[in-house]
Amino acid sequence: MMLLSYLTSTKAVVADESTVLVVFPPAVVSLKDTVAKAENIDVLENALERRLGRSIRVKVVDEEALESMVQSEPSSAKNSEENPLVKLTREISDRLNVPLDIIDE
Repeated sequence: MMLLSYLTSTKAVVADESTVLVVFPPAVVSLKDTVAKAENIDVLENALERRLGRSIRVKVVDEEALESMVQSEPSSAKNSEENPLVKLTREISDRLNVPLDIIDE
């Protein structure tokens, strides 16, 4: 239950077919190390594996690290008013040629 509360402000980003990034915004980056503990990663990976039916690797990053994964490229086809994190996630998805389905709950 505590793990779930630590994840409420995070975003999940599909990096590739077998990797999901848990992205911490600056306001809660202090919780990143707690979530990154091996036992918590195991819980997340097992939950995702049960839900998706395949092995998933979880990596915990902050927004700054996520931004460094993508070079700044103009995205003429994307809406300029789009949330910067969503925009960055779309760019990563496009670059990795991985389908992206953003669900905001």
